[in-house]
Amino acid sequence: MKQVIFFFSFIFTLATFGQVEETVDVITQRHAPSVSFKTTAIDDTIQLPVIDEFTSQSTYPNSEIWVDNYVLINSTHSKNALSIGVATFDGLNENGFPYDPTNNSSDTLADVLTSKYFDLRGENNVFLSFYYQGGGLGEAPSLDDSLVVEFWATADSTWEQVWVTKGSKMEIFKPVIIAVDSIKWLQNGFKFRFGAYGARNGAFDIWNIDYFYFSDNRNPGDSIAKDPAFIEQLPNITRTYSSVPWFHFNNNLLKDTISTKYRRNGPTPSPPWSLTKDKFTLVKNGSVAQTSAGFVNSNDPHNIDLTNPMFINAFNPAPPTDSFSLGMACVLPGTKVEPFTANDTLIGRQVFKNYYAFDDGTAERGYGVKNAFGSRMAIRLQAEKPDTLKGAYFRFAHAGVDATLYSFKICVWDSDNGEPGNLIYQSDSNYVADYGYYHNSFMPYQLDTSGIYINGPVFIGIRQNTDQPIHVGLDINTPKATPVYYGDLFFWYESLVEGTAMIRPYFKHQPYDLGFVENESAAIKIYPNPVDAILFVESESELKFWISDISGRIIQRGITSGSIDLADLNNGLYIATFENDGHLYSEKIIIQ
Repeated sequence: MKQVIFFFSFIFTLATFGQVEETVDVITQRHAPSVSFKTTAIDDTIQLPVIDEFTSQSTYPNSEIWVDNYVLINSTHSKNALSIGVATFDGLNENGFPYDPTNNSSDTLADVLTSKYFDLRGENNVFLSFYYQGGGLGEAPSLDDSLVVEFWATADSTWEQVWVTKGSKMEIFKPVIIAVDSIKWLQNGFKFRFGAYGARNGAFDIWNIDYFYFSDNRNPGDSIAKDPAFIEQLPNITRTYSSVPWFHFNNNLLKDTISTKYRRNGPTPSPPWSLTKDKFTLVKNGSVAQTSAGFVNSNDPHNIDLTNPMFINAFNPAPPTDSFSLGMACVLPGTKVEPFTANDTLIGRQVFKNYYAFDDGTAERGYGVKNAFGSRMAIRLQAEKPDTLKGAYFRFAHAGVDATLYSFKICVWDSDNGEPGNLIYQSDSNYVADYGYYHNSFMPYQLDTSGIYINGPVFIGIRQNTDQPIHVGLDINTPKATPVYYGDLFFWYESLVEGTAMIRPYFKHQPYDLGFVENESAAIKIYPNPVDAILFVESESELKFWISDISGRIIQRGITSGSIDLADLNNGLYIATFENDGHLYSEKIIIQ
């Protein structure tokens, strides 16, 4: 069922030397280290109602509701979303690796999402509801696959299936409501779980769920979410790019307006919802740069995607003197609509450091070129200022081929009438893909020269020393923000794939640590380093952590409020990674 090499709805092939092909493939490893979770006891219960709109900034499920971390929380994998944020089920475990790289059978449980315990004694009219979608922007589940809901029978300590649907490609989300009405469920120690049966060897057989709602005093007709909600992330405030080097930034790069998308889900109430639109805040490096009060609207139609344009041209920043960030918040306030409120606010952040970026930072697929030794791929870049190219960040995607087994060279071509022309640089060095340490890692690759002066449009990419595809991440949600070309040793072809290859050229300033993603949570301090036995951690709150060896294998994980005991680890180099409010901080440590 899953043996074919391409899983997108199309693949383009041109008959050339070596039958070079571009291929869009399912990601089979995410390289997202797990975060330890708390195993609940029967006396560790939570109370009704329980609501999850899956709007977290973290990729992990809400630990106040769920006890495992297998599913991916995201806002990019669904199609025709009802609300921003979904829980995505696939064949990758909590570490981002396949449950079983060799198992593509559909009769085996893959991802699950398990609740904490509930005490339902004395509760009445208890119902569990949610929306689900097969496929979305990922590989659709086949008829042999399934999504299930199971209840825990406390009397005999077994899971019992109470709902199931067979796989299919779905363009929309469908609602489900399930009664919890049997005396065997209405007990102390009740819990439930969602489970996906499908291939366990990668991000196959995708299911998305949204609008989870578990409460009493409901009825069988209460399956439709009645909720105004944003359905997409905040767009970039800059034209063309999601980021530019701060020393190339100019005010002409700013958009005059941005548009958010939202829906009024459910039937029209009486009186209609009174929503305040255009309520927007822009923050530069922690200081408010622009606010707008918005305007009241009560007449928008329901159950269709709506666009809300907002003017931002009042923001006119002074020329930057260092790297900076723009924080953005957009709120959809007004008539209070219970129980769903988390999706009424959008939070965004644009960082301006040393690189150009066209993508949104998340890979839904992997893009590669195959069947010809020396195959090439490249993105087009028109830098805002002449400058010296130092290297590029790559988001490599493990999509069925382990690219660490093959090498490539970094190349730069000039532009010939808008297409790749003469080769102006090819590295002497051979590089291999580094998948990073967590989900959507961008890893920096330095040119093996002092740099290449760029004064005009160029194409930046790789030449493979193999006929196997070396996949870079493909951002499906950002359609062709910059042209992508591929080819063999002789010819170039423009890609027809709707997506953006995740390559980020950088200039002038080297990354903080080559081979490492720059840290996002500088408020964390660890010492001593090198360390003998006890590693001290200074932060404002408890942190989830994991210790990995240099191959990426997780050695130790847990939660720390001040120190980590490393006495049992052998001497050597390790990676300590901490999660702090949805951000990751990583540092190399030496044990001696």
